Amino acid sequence: MLHPIFFIKDKKPAINFDVLKFKLLCPRVVKFSDKLYRMYFSKEKFKKENYNYTSIGSAISKDCKKWKVEKGYRLKILYGTKYYRILSPSIIKIKKSLYRMYFEARSFDKKSVIKSAISHDGLMWKEEPGIRIGESKKFSYGTPYCFRKDQGKYEIFFERRYKNKHDICHVNSSDGVFFDKKK
Repeated sequence: MLHPIFFIKDKKPAINFDVLKFKLLCPRVVKFSDKLYRMYFSKEKFKKENYNYTSIGSAISKDCKKWKVEKGYRLKILYGTKYYRILSPSIIKIKKSLYRMYFEARSFDKKSVIKSAISHDGLMWKEEPGIRIGESKKFSYGTPYCFRKDQGKYEIFFERRYKNKHDICHVNSSDGVFFDKKK
């Protein structure tokens, strides 16, 4: 390797939480302006039962070094559905003041799909109806990463799981909502 990259571990974590009550997973950082970065993460709250509820939280920073956790949740348990874990947020800007978040939504039977939500400010999110990826009952889908290509085209990479097999797949979309599920 000509130019190796070296990482230096900080002495303190970027975000510190009560590890007996919460676990933070799947961080993603989005630059909103020259003076604002927002880190989205899955926040898992431990329960006495065999399952843990997971929501999307966030923190803000001016320099990506010092982070302040924001109160509340960006996305909480999806009411009226069977999904209790919300993981792996992937955020894209779709218009000047409009963002879309893709995320894994997992049910009690450990099946998961990819859903989405929209926001005008990156703080308050509203779930969009329907499932973006995951109509098959045979597979579970998760860990989405979406980006916009030229002319408003979207491409999303995701994990597809079946028993002990894990694949990375990708599909395209012309609007970011309906993906070509035939591929």
